[in-house]
Amino acid sequence: MVDRPGPSPFAGGPAEHRLDPVDVRGLAMLRHPDSGVLFLQHAHGFRAGPALRYDERGRNVSVRYSAGTWAVASIYVFPFDPPRTAAVLAAVFDESKADMLASVPAGRELRDQRTAFGHTAGGVVAGRRYEVLGPAMPGSTTPDLSLLEVFALRAWVLKIRATCRLRAVDDLETFLGAWLAASLPGAR
Repeated sequence: MVDRPGPSPFAGGPAEHRLDPVDVRGLAMLRHPDSGVLFLQHAHGFRAGPALRYDERGRNVSVRYSAGTWAVASIYVFPFDPPRTAAVLAAVFDESKADMLASVPAGRELRDQRTAFGHTAGGVVAGRRYEVLGPAMPGSTTPDLSLLEVFALRAWVLKIRATCRLRAVDDLETFLGAWLAASLPGAR
């Protein structure tokens, strides 16, 4: 899986970025100050790597999580600049989908669907999800699941890119559910 930023990467390419450490209900987390999104440092066998920024100010960031050699997930937060329309979000999704498909040779589409999650500060957050089956993990000779989810969270886009061994799909979904539940309560 190749990490791709949100729109408008700066010329220097991704660079390590420091997020603010915070304690939330006894959990050590990292906070993206502009959006309020929190990044778990570890959960359900996944560990966070360093945060990366894709712009000078650090408004466009990602954190990559890994669980051994069986799963990786990159979670991106970047500005959803006006006009914040469904068409603009669809273009972000389509570009992200094309990037993902470029790294999954001979993949077979499983799902392209609308999705949503409940957010305590904003009700239901609508998005899109795409899944493809194909050999994506390094050294894999069997199909792996790669997925993409894109959501508009007020003035921010939340993008999730993940790849896992088929046997680990439930573990990946558990991690992503825990991440969404723990990481977005303060998002603005």
